[in-house]
Amino acid sequence: MKISIDLDDTILVKPDFPHIESETTKLIRGCMEECFRKGTRKLFEYLNLSGHEVGIYTNSYRGKSDLENWFSENEFNINFVINQQIHDIKTDQQPNRYSLPDKCPHLFDIDIHIDDLIEIKESCEKFGVKIILAESSENWVEEVIYKIKSFA
Repeated sequence: MKISIDLDDTILVKPDFPHIESETTKLIRGCMEECFRKGTRKLFEYLNLSGHEVGIYTNSYRGKSDLENWFSENEFNINFVINQQIHDIKTDQQPNRYSLPDKCPHLFDIDIHIDDLIEIKESCEKFGVKIILAESSENWVEEVIYKIKSFA
């Protein structure tokens, strides 16, 4: 399956977040630092070992190559990055572009999207995309993996 994961507040958190991934480098943008949420490594290991195509789908304007390099530096295997620029190019080509949601996994042939926002879940489900909400609990990864298995 092709699975995308949101960044902000899903797998990226601020350094003062109570549970961050140890032994990873921070992403520094200007004066802001971001860290991987604890459990991110376990999630990526599961997805990669299970043979899924895994990528990032974010509404941010972070550079594609910057994200690819940072994930590689931290030994997270990703197959694709969809940032706001790529999203805009794809949605601008759609006849119904003004009625599309903020994220359109269906336009990129994504089977499952993992996000933290209920609004994304509700809007994407209208297009037949399976959405998994990454809850704020400590065992969020186990919950996400359980839901991925239930979709298989």
